Amino acid sequence: MLQRNPAALNWLKIVQANYDWKEKRGPDFMARGWESKQVELQMEEGREKQTAAADESSADDKKANREKQNLLLSRAYIQHQMESSSNSRYTESLKKALEEIERKLADLTSNG
Repeated sequence: MLQRNPAALNWLKIVQANYDWKEKRGPDFMARGWESKQVELQMEEGREKQTAAADESSADDKKANREKQNLLLSRAYIQHQMESSSNSRYTESLKKALEEIERKLADLTSNG
């Protein structure tokens, strides 16, 4: 049957050549492709560790930025309330709140 089908005969020759090649190399032989895949995996793991560290620091930066934006919005709201207030006690309370916000903003900028 193989003599009649040249494609099957070619395939058989390729399989035999591949088998002979593996036999010559021995059981401990590792193909080059495997080594390069190992190196690629190690490089990828290294990149993932760097990305995780960058995400960690950027998460802290994002948190600080959100806190600063919240304080700025609160400050603008309190200033608006102070301008429109006619009650002196309420205005005094707003001034204390504004001082507290200013202190927190100063702490944020000195730490960042």
